Amino acid sequence: KNAALPILAATLLNGKSNIIHNCPMLSDVTASLAILDSLGCTTTLDGDTAFVDSSVLDRCRIRTELMGAMRSSVLFAGALLSRLGRAEFTMPGGCDIGLRPIDIHLASFEKMGVDVECTDGNVVCCADKLRGCDIHLPLPSVGATENIILLAAKVRGVTRIYNPAREPEICDLANYINSMGGRICGAGTGLITIYGVESLGDAEYKVMPDRIETLTFAGVCAVCGGEIVMNKTVFEDIAQPMHTLGRMGLTVVPCADRVIVTARKPMVCLPKVATRPYPGFPTDAQSLLMTVMCKSVGAGVIEENVFDNRFGHAAELVKMGADITIDGNMARVCGGELHGAHITAGDLRSGAALVVAGLGAEGDTVVESCEYIDRGYLHFVEKLNSIGAVAERI
Repeated sequence: KNAALPILAATLLNGKSNIIHNCPMLSDVTASLAILDSLGCTTTLDGDTAFVDSSVLDRCRIRTELMGAMRSSVLFAGALLSRLGRAEFTMPGGCDIGLRPIDIHLASFEKMGVDVECTDGNVVCCADKLRGCDIHLPLPSVGATENIILLAAKVRGVTRIYNPAREPEICDLANYINSMGGRICGAGTGLITIYGVESLGDAEYKVMPDRIETLTFAGVCAVCGGEIVMNKTVFEDIAQPMHTLGRMGLTVVPCADRVIVTARKPMVCLPKVATRPYPGFPTDAQSLLMTVMCKSVGAGVIEENVFDNRFGHAAELVKMGADITIDGNMARVCGGELHGAHITAGDLRSGAALVVAGLGAEGDTVVESCEYIDRGYLHFVEKLNSIGAVAERI
């Protein structure tokens, strides 16, 4: 999901044919395709392959209901400005995991020559003459880094992003644009350089494996025990969080394009784990880590340093018997046992983590609001049942 969405926004850049493989039929993907359709593009999703013809792009306004469907809708702003010199939209939606303002996006646009007007939640961006420049990000924002890349890919001159996000999904976006004829260097490092090109060609590309889904199934093994082989994954993208799970007791064996995880004994809580921008422990796996700690031996602390409201799942885990104390951005977790309960998902990642908790709990668990999970996990129940779970979608 996190790689496919910015790539779908990037299909606006070439004004030609785009074929995107390994593009899962998630609700966020269908929302992105709906935005493309609303702007005049022609889209088709056949299995896990998306076809986008962006040659007919005749609208610059993203409808409010489409912006509210997901956070990544804001990425279409940079792509629209690149193609049409104008983008109109309202503030993006998405999971409620804390403040995620787009001021860094807009400030970066302004440095590149964009006039930005914000009135009552409506944003109008227009540019008569864009220019490459040096942009120093105050923090390594993934969305801002992606939006700058999308805008700068066809802007005259050179754009340098200092302190960019280094996530593998940033590299995937850069690789996709480069496959069309773009010139982006340094993705995944502390300095990204974009040499603007006049035009881009047709594209056919395969989206990278989903590293958060891989971590989710590693968490299933950690909570339930046993062994899981996860195919078609890239271990280097998840080395740090896998190392954390390894220190807790999970045996991790990376192979060529797969990872084998084994849990033969109870996991052990680490004294402290802090979420950080990549390559640190990902905030998207923080709720999963808390679930694993709830079923581990001992006690430990999780420090959330990326979002300011990402402990909502703790209250649901407490309903299952977990011993969790929240103090600001710190959560102290004492390991023990969990029992089945009727709980509610509050966002995508916590929803998946609560399902994992249900698998490790005594008795039955019902997780409400699973539409959040559909945003990032394809055939989640079927995949769980294929490795021995007893789950059904109601």
